[in-house]
Amino acid sequence: MAGDSSSREQNYWPGFVDALTNVVLVMVFVIVVFALSMFGALIKLSNAHLQRNLAERMHEKNQSIQQSLQEAQAEAKREHERAELLQQENQRLHSELMGQQQAVGKARPRQAHSEMAPAVVISGKMPNISLSYALGVTALEKKLMQSLDGLIGDFDKASQWHVLLQATMAEPAPSEARRLAFYRIAVIRDHLVTQGVLPQHIETVILDTPSPDSRSHVDVQIRRSTE
Repeated sequence: MAGDSSSREQNYWPGFVDALTNVVLVMVFVIVVFALSMFGALIKLSNAHLQRNLAERMHEKNQSIQQSLQEAQAEAKREHERAELLQQENQRLHSELMGQQQAVGKARPRQAHSEMAPAVVISGKMPNISLSYALGVTALEKKLMQSLDGLIGDFDKASQWHVLLQATMAEPAPSEARRLAFYRIAVIRDHLVTQGVLPQHIETVILDTPSPDSRSHVDVQIRRSTE
């Protein structure tokens, strides 16, 4: 009996194995719980990261869409302004074309009338003589020069005269009308100078007011000089 009790007291391995097994089981359980916790935390962090990236991408995409929309609206506004400018330019050109057509329509009867009438008509008497020109005519023929000299009379005292040449225009284009009026006055002035009138005694005036009829005029007013 004594031998059996001593052998049982010395056999401590079963208890050690049980304790070690319990420790191992507890450690395995703790490790499993820790691993599961870490796995869950990693999944949660990964989902949060994905959601944040997705939100950032959606925000960037929304900003890009808004920017594209604003650019499209600005481009549409610019196109609308261009269309309005083109429409205004079209209206202006149409108005100018209509005005030119009306001017041509008015000029044609004048031209037809001028073709039937003499190129230059001289009327009046000293000291006021008027020369009426058809449209586009500037020259004076020799017979007309002689008629003008006949109306003026004696040139013996021409150096004492003061002459005013005043032109009115009937041509539709202002620049062309002024050019023709200058040529008409120049022809008469040169002729008077050759007849003895002093150049400094000849005054020339081109009126901007249109002619009362379909012909251009040069009025010659002669009076004695005060010098």
